[in-house]
Amino acid sequence: MRTRFLVLLYCATCFYTKAFIYYVDPNNGGSNSNSGLIGSPWATIQKAASTAQAGDTVYVQTGTYAEKVAFNHSGTEDALITFIGVGSVVVQEPANTTVWSGTFTVTNKSYIRIQHFNIQNAYWFGIYVESSDHIYVENNSTYNTGASGISVWHSSHVYAAHNTVRKACYQSLSTGSQECITFSGVSDFEIHHNEIYESGGSTNGGEGIDAKEDCANGKIYNNMVHDLIRLGIYIDCWNKTLHDIDIYNNKVFQCKEGIVISSEDGGTVSDVRVFNNILYSNAHFGITVADYVLNGPRKNISIMNNTIYNNGFGDANTGWGGGIIILTANVSDVAVFNNIVSENDAMQISDKSGRATVSVTNNLIYGYRGHNWTNEVKGTNAVESNPLFRDVNGADNISGNADDDLNVTSESAAINHGINTNAPSFDFNYYQRPAENVADIGAYESNSIPLTNKKISPAAEQLIQVYPNPSNTGIFNVKCIKPVDRMEIADMTGTIIQCFTSPNETILHVALLKPGMYLMRVYSQDICQVYKIIKSD
Repeated sequence: MRTRFLVLLYCATCFYTKAFIYYVDPNNGGSNSNSGLIGSPWATIQKAASTAQAGDTVYVQTGTYAEKVAFNHSGTEDALITFIGVGSVVVQEPANTTVWSGTFTVTNKSYIRIQHFNIQNAYWFGIYVESSDHIYVENNSTYNTGASGISVWHSSHVYAAHNTVRKACYQSLSTGSQECITFSGVSDFEIHHNEIYESGGSTNGGEGIDAKEDCANGKIYNNMVHDLIRLGIYIDCWNKTLHDIDIYNNKVFQCKEGIVISSEDGGTVSDVRVFNNILYSNAHFGITVADYVLNGPRKNISIMNNTIYNNGFGDANTGWGGGIIILTANVSDVAVFNNIVSENDAMQISDKSGRATVSVTNNLIYGYRGHNWTNEVKGTNAVESNPLFRDVNGADNISGNADDDLNVTSESAAINHGINTNAPSFDFNYYQRPAENVADIGAYESNSIPLTNKKISPAAEQLIQVYPNPSNTGIFNVKCIKPVDRMEIADMTGTIIQCFTSPNETILHVALLKPGMYLMRVYSQDICQVYKIIKSD
């Protein structure tokens, strides 16, 4: 047995000696005739994208790059190809090109990670992924893109995390430009911790996050979507079958609509769960199960533990707009429970379906209007009370901004008045639910504790090893000893500056530019470990 262990270790070591660290730095002697190694950098990102093989890491140094980049090779499960922008790396597409292309394009590739690039003025997509798998798009920003800032089609295991997408879709709707982040026909995906805001120049563009067509087994969570002239999060199967999508812990405000579930061309949507979202100050509705166009079937839809406030006042129509509305009769098995629906315009909860399999129960309702044309309902076991939000105007004393605090005070009737059956096991802050035997109503759970406190792994069970630490160069090698779900790097203010989703590499390379101390949080199932790492002067 000892001999077998030594052989395996030797083989792993041999494998990783084949991986290279490359550099792109046109401002410091970069030339594409160089080796690309330290001290001999390349001039263009494309040279690196044409060269890098499985296990290689490319550091692109500060600068403005006028180029389009296509990735030529794939990584492997334990040896990703990683591209990292160091400092301010701006990539601006050259003169107008064609639609359906990206400033960064990944087609028919696997196991690639793209981090810390600022993509500006793309003619069409900022980052475009097609027919690929295990692609990680993390900590990037896109600005003023003709179509989607991030667009993923017909792929699987794609993770878009901690990105900023601003002013997407400046092209006209006639060219199909209307979505800021697009996932179409993607399975086993996650879209999380992104900020999407400000519509581009097109008056029709600006849907925040779209998961559409035959998407399946996806999670959309912890995103902040705001100030868009269309809707925040859109689920639309078109004429296909879309299923098993969880939409949770998002904040959507100052959009035309909050969250919409649709079947525009007759396909089927099933098994969608919408929970722990905070939806406020949107022009029409917080959550809509729509009746658009061909209005295909929706079934097994759960809308639970959301906080929905002050929606519907942006349409200049006092007889329309509100909290939750089920517009279509083509639904079955829809459950609406444990939601706070407060002070929305013409209605709080409207059920226009006429279906017996739509249940509305245990919601806190404040501001019931009762207009007969709205089909407004209270449902069963409704709590009619002011939810007593902490601060609807936030620190800036202006309603409808990111700092509005829609958690409730300790006197709120939302506390301990929900139902436990099928309620989510955590709240907006990832605190345990229920905290006191009975779930609260709304996105927050009072008097609870963070789920990450369930188990602190002792040092003897380390998930990773980091070396060198401290590092003079700012480059750290992270060896994953056990499977890791997520890894975050935060500065000492608590701000997350890098995030790695499901890192499968045995050895991961992390670059930090500024000297100082950082915290590395590592998550594996119910374990959370925190490591201190230091970038020396």
